[in-house]
Formats: sequence, C-alpha cells, structure tokens
Amino acid sequence: MSHNKLEDVFGGRFDLVDDGFGNPYMMYRQGLLETPDDWRAYPRPSIAGYARAQGLLYRVWRHTWNDRIAVVPFVGPGLWENSWQPMGFSQFVVLMRRDPAFVREVVGYFTSLTTAVIDEYCRAGARVIALGDDLAYRSGPMLSIDQLEDYYGDGYRQLTATAHRHGARIIIHCCGNTYDLLDKFIEWGFDGAHAFEPTAGNSLAAAREKVGDRLCLVGNIDITQTLVDGTYEQVMEEVERAIHDTRGGGFILAPAHTHAAISAERVRWTLEAAGRSS
Repeated sequence: MSHNKLEDVFGGRFDLVDDGFGNPYMMYRQGLLETPDDWRAYPRPSIAGYARAQGLLYRVWRHTWNDRIAVVPFVGPGLWENSWQPMGFSQFVVLMRRDPAFVREVVGYFTSLTTAVIDEYCRAGARVIALGDDLAYRSGPMLSIDQLEDYYGDGYRQLTATAHRHGARIIIHCCGNTYDLLDKFIEWGFDGAHAFEPTAGNSLAAAREKVGDRLCLVGNIDITQTLVDGTYEQVMEEVERAIHDTRGGGFILAPAHTHAAISAERVRWTLEAAGRSS
C-alpha cells in the first residue's frame, strides 16, 4: 500500500509506526472486509502452503541459533484475533448474533490453518509451542466464557491435541486480566499460560491457588516500570515475590510482554535474582 501501511494475507490492515527507537511496529487499524461474501471471495493463502512456509522458516531458525538458544515458535494471531481482524471487532461480534454459521465457518478455517502450522513446527523439531491470542481486557474476557467455549473451545482443543500428539508442550499468551479464563486454558489443553500482566490486576498467588499444578504460569514481571527504569532493589523484590507466589506448581519467570524500552541491564538483574532465589 505505502511505506507506512500494510495489509496481511487474511484481510487486516495495519499501520507501521515508529516504536520510539526507530523500529517499525505493526498497529492494527481496521478490517478490509465488510460482508460474509467479501470474506469468502478474499484470496486467502492455501492452508498447506502457508503451513509449509512456516515450517521451513522455523527450520532456518533452528539451524541458525539452536546450538546457542532454544527457539520457541510463536503462532499468532490465534483463532480469536485472526477471526475478527479481517472484518473488524464490532462487525464480527454483531455477526456472532446475526450469522453464527458464518462465524463458525471463519473459525473453522483458522482452526485448520493454525493446526497445520503447529503440526509443521512440531515436525520441524519444536517441542514447545507458544500461541498468541489476546482474549481479555484489563477488566476481564472480551467475550463471555460461554461464548468462547461455544465458538472457540473445540478449535483450541484441536491445537493443543496436535502439539501433544508430537510430544510437545503448548502455552497460550493472553494479555489482560485472565483470572476468569484459567480454568478454560486447562480444559482446552494448554500446558502453560503467559503473561499475567501485573498492570491488568493479575495476581500470581491467586492464579496459583486457582490452578494448582495443572497449569504452568509464565511471566508477570512488569514491563511498564520495573524492567524499564526500576531500581536494582525493585527488580529483585518483584522477582522474589513472583517466585514466592507461584510455589506449589510450575513457573517460568519472564517479562509480561516486550517492547523496545525494556532495559537489557534490568533483564540481566532479573536473571541474577532468579539465580539467587532458586
């Protein structure tokens, strides 16, 4: 389109914005499609071809870096974000009421696509898969739990079953307050969940109490202040709290998200604190 806009292969339009450090950042702007007929006519990629391309790219990543660091493929957007972005949020949720059969058609396509991608990643050697799907606001889920189960539950189960068939683990990244979604993450078959943003009111202690050892908790280290300009003592305190609050089950210490203003020095402090607390 232009040097500061792009369209993805599914019908979403994005602005390319400067992240403040000279790096391009994709910001969702709008959907290009207005009706079910528009969606059906849109020249989406073939599922098999798209998945093979992702698997090939992952093989290149592994060949390049696998002797130095574990390479975890990130599959995203997920079923929810991919299904609403081509038409826009408002239009899509209206269609959930007016034309549920069409919504199931869209979700079915992205379920097949994402299942194929996960299968290719696993065939290429991945043993941990990360799926990105932002299902929540700071105040809680964007849809009711019943709606999420009705439209997306079976799809998520297919994704996790595909990873598990290869002996791989799969975690879901979901921004916002995810407390009400934790039981669903487990029911859908996810082995872990990220990000537990502290600024969205997430409590690792409350999450651990709710899920026990049924779900590995990942993340929670603040990226708005602690890892940007926090003191050494603040970083140490936050890491120690996170480790304390997740006793009794699996926990992977990690930032709640990532952006260019995160301080590499504070990430090193985080690793130091983890070593002291282990």
